Amino acid sequence: MRGYGTRNSIRVIIVAMLPAGSVKASIVIPCFNHGQYLREALASALLSDFDDYEVVVVDDGSTDEATLSIIEELKSQLRDRQNLFFIRQENQGPSVARNNGIRAARGEYILPLDADDRISPHFLRKAADILDNNPRVGVVYAYVKYIGDKDGLLECPVFDAQKLLLNNFVAGCSVFRRLVWEDCSGYDPNLAIGYEDWDLWIGAMERGWMFHLIKEVLFEYRIVNGSRNMSCNIPENRRELIKYICNKHRDTYINNLGYVISEKDVTILDAWRQAEESVRWSVDLEKRLSVAEAEARQSWQDARDAWRQAEEAGRWSADLEKRLSVAEAEARQSWQNAQDAWRHTQEAVSWSADLDKRLAAAEAEARQSWQNAQEALQNAQEAGRWSADLEKRLAVVEAEARQSWQNAQDVWRQVEEAGRWSADLEKRLSVAEAEARQSWQNAQEGWKKAREEWQNAQEERQNAQEAQQNAQEARQNAQEAQQNAQEARQNAQEAWSKQAETNHRLIEKEQYIAALLNSRAYRLGRALTWPVRKLRGRK
Repeated sequence: MRGYGTRNSIRVIIVAMLPAGSVKASIVIPCFNHGQYLREALASALLSDFDDYEVVVVDDGSTDEATLSIIEELKSQLRDRQNLFFIRQENQGPSVARNNGIRAARGEYILPLDADDRISPHFLRKAADILDNNPRVGVVYAYVKYIGDKDGLLECPVFDAQKLLLNNFVAGCSVFRRLVWEDCSGYDPNLAIGYEDWDLWIGAMERGWMFHLIKEVLFEYRIVNGSRNMSCNIPENRRELIKYICNKHRDTYINNLGYVISEKDVTILDAWRQAEESVRWSVDLEKRLSVAEAEARQSWQDARDAWRQAEEAGRWSADLEKRLSVAEAEARQSWQNAQDAWRHTQEAVSWSADLDKRLAAAEAEARQSWQNAQEALQNAQEAGRWSADLEKRLAVVEAEARQSWQNAQDVWRQVEEAGRWSADLEKRLSVAEAEARQSWQNAQEGWKKAREEWQNAQEERQNAQEAQQNAQEARQNAQEAQQNAQEARQNAQEAWSKQAETNHRLIEKEQYIAALLNSRAYRLGRALTWPVRKLRGRK
């Protein structure tokens, strides 16, 4: 189906001569530079559950070294297979390759299989059963599964001779009788671009052969870039192919001209209606895309704003942490100062209590000394009559007493001064104690405030993290929305491309119908049917 070159000659080089005798069916596999798929195609053919068949591989002058190497490997690996044969020819195109393969094959039934496609193991057996039991059936076809670059299922319709003139719905890989191929003189070598199988089916239909549909997937058709099927849909190529097929089967198309024109006209109208709907859908899609793009941009802007807010919250949180650290350090310093003040206060209170004790002892000693002095003076006055020695003693005692009194007065003054200092110390201690208590209370309040600010900072940090997470989610949503918008735009562009292709096809079909209406065949048909239309009152 793909990759064939131009026809150089009709000379065939037979590498392996097929033995004498006959088989019921033959699978013919033409190959041109498709060695990478040939193993799959050949494996599907050799796995057939039909008993009496052969496989003929036709190398259509492959130039690819990999393909030639694979063919040689297959020959070596499968040399023991009695139903497998290889033929090599110069590159002449798919039609000639199939014709030479069928001509060399011995089967009554033929199944053409391209080198990049695959068949079901049951296809040949089920088709042979139908052909054996229905002599008028010449072609058996089935549902198709797409593989390669395209997936899907093609449920071919039940055969309709008139619909076959419009489009080919019978797969090229179908089982047909050798008599069909002989009646139609084989595949047309002039259709090197494609549609050679469609031409064969129209020829079989013209000769009265019936077609039978098996409503099962028994054939896998590979779609790859640059396939012959795609080249057939190029307007210039399709125009030439349709023109050639219509001229070749002129009588059939003239006899069904009314049906062909009406169906083509309906097809054009349907295509035009679909084109209008596609245009409306495309315009609506453009509007939706604009809205989606605007929403995506807004989401992106919101995400950026949220991200900036999150960054600002992060910076504010970092600054708050520093402030909290400073406040905590100050609170700890205040607490340390309060502890030091409390320790000094306790030491001062302890020193004051010891001083009170010392003052009390000194006062007691002073009172005792004064009492002793009074007693000594009284004794001295009573003993005035004593002797001079006694007077000296009294003088000494009096001096001692006066000294004691002086000492007592000095002690008393010191006591009074100590009392005044103690009172002042008590006041200072009271003030220090009050200040310490106030510092302790302030430290507690500062610690509470620090705790509250820390908790607030933790909550704000959590809020900042949530805002940052929301910003990231918003950014992700914005990116997804942007991606969806891009995909929608791509789909819209593909829709525009398909619409342009549809419009181009519509123009081609309109040109084709215009050319058909102006053709000699159409005018001849109008002239021949004029008496009938005259009798019916038509122009």
